[in-house]
Amino acid sequence: AVQGDDRLRFNGLMHYPYALLMRRGEPTNDYRFKGWLDSRRAQITVNDSLRVNLASSIEMNSRGVAFNLAELKRLANDRHQRSQAAQSSPSSTDKEQADDDSPPEFRFRLNARDSYLWMNEGRRILADDLLIHVADGRAKIKLRHRAGLAALELEGNRIGLLGRGFGQEFIDGLLDEMAQIKGGTLQFRAQGTLDEIETVVAVHDALLKDYKQLNNMLAFVNTVPGMLTFNTPSYDKQGLQTHEMAVSFNLAGRVMDIKSLNIDSDELDIRGTGILDFETGTSDMTFNLVTGAKKSIARIPLLGYILTGGAKKPSIALHVWGDMHNPEVKSTAFKEVATYPFAVLARTILLPVHLVQSVQEGGQTEETIAP
Repeated sequence: AVQGDDRLRFNGLMHYPYALLMRRGEPTNDYRFKGWLDSRRAQITVNDSLRVNLASSIEMNSRGVAFNLAELKRLANDRHQRSQAAQSSPSSTDKEQADDDSPPEFRFRLNARDSYLWMNEGRRILADDLLIHVADGRAKIKLRHRAGLAALELEGNRIGLLGRGFGQEFIDGLLDEMAQIKGGTLQFRAQGTLDEIETVVAVHDALLKDYKQLNNMLAFVNTVPGMLTFNTPSYDKQGLQTHEMAVSFNLAGRVMDIKSLNIDSDELDIRGTGILDFETGTSDMTFNLVTGAKKSIARIPLLGYILTGGAKKPSIALHVWGDMHNPEVKSTAFKEVATYPFAVLARTILLPVHLVQSVQEGGQTEETIAP
């Protein structure tokens, strides 16, 4: 302490079980800290970048700091499980003991600028502004990137998520090597738990390039003379200009069960369903390729017809499986894959009205991040 100053100053290094922060692009469990405390409050700086103010609640501020999304989720899940265990004690004596052992009410607020949430190598959620507010057992998160805005609520183990208006840079951060998407606008809705979540996502008016599943499907189509009508020669060089790409899926752990994948374009419609297993890096999908081409289709094997836009259009079914970055493809007996546009899929995700209002255009609330 300095003479005339009643603050106690300290510094040190701590190894924490949760790797919540990123350092040089990698998750870290090691936290350097320095700060001071007095009888009323404390101020701590962590890893020279995150400032923490401790009083009746915890206030955090940062600029240029990245956070590990998986570890934030694990911390939230662990706290929820401890809280559930405390509440389910079988006797009053055990209940009192559980109350003594249960974690205190966690109240904090984080305001991060120029940040991102790290998902895994090569994938991140960009944020110009990130606001996290935790109180009364509920976490509220608001994220803004350029014109895009998203809101998430977590209460106990339940999640609600809504986002819209995200552009090219944000989309690039989410994609790995499975595809490239140029231009377009992203929106999404999700509901579920920390363990399993139902999600619908759409990208509007975008150029799809180097989509691994489609690459191999078109390569296969090129080997079957009767199927050449389903080829899109411009895809290799220019990509596929789409009106909407919409997907509905259930994510449990690292396994994605795709209920409906619908890619709508003038040249070729693609409809799919199946499984992506990110743990093993494998896929097992069934696709319909739908063409409006007015070429001779009499010799196309395993042909079917799908009603779209008020007219029947020729379609084939393909089975795609194996390494998701270089899958096997074969034709299969025709069966229509039922898929839906985003406007329909979005109605299956029921979210609180206040969460929807906070992200709607012109629906600013006091919880929304200020410009």
